[in-house]
Amino acid sequence: MLLIKNAHIRPMAGEDIANGEILIDGGKIAGIGVKVDAPEDAEIIDAEGRLVTPGIVEAHCHLSLIHISEPTRHLRI
Repeated sequence: MLLIKNAHIRPMAGEDIANGEILIDGGKIAGIGVKVDAPEDAEIIDAEGRLVTPGIVEAHCHLSLIHISEPTRHLRI
């Protein structure tokens, strides 16, 4: 298990959590909040001063924008 702590968390739904924790089990979010119940042997990442956005898979994506710089003659309306 992995525990990310002391993070400014911006979840996909709900209010931001200052100095929060995220527990990850098997690559999936198992808990998120001000304090989560993590096992003592969990790997810990101290994210102090960092923004964590759980649930965002690819925040910077060019998918579907491949032809954005091409002339509009390629557009079919």
